[in-house]
Amino acid sequence: MSKGQMSLGDCRPQTAELLLRAEEGEIKEYPKLGLGIQRLLGASNSIGSMSVGASTLGAFCIRAKKQLKHCKIAVSRIEFKDNQLCIKYG
Repeated sequence: MSKGQMSLGDCRPQTAELLLRAEEGEIKEYPKLGLGIQRLLGASNSIGSMSVGASTLGAFCIRAKKQLKHCKIAVSRIEFKDNQLCIKYG
């Protein structure tokens, strides 16, 4: 709080994590949002050990970018690299 006003920091990573973890339909106000990354990863929790094709990963990245844009978060790039999901804001 500063001079009676509350200021918020950068919440983009928190919003991105929410969208990544949520399954479609979990966010009641916006039932079409949610990417369900746990389902994509399966029980392994590791991208490198997944048997998911490149086209599936590409489609996931496109959906993620669209959903973040819907939440007013500008994203220039989303990709799976070195066993991690990388999101570049901007």
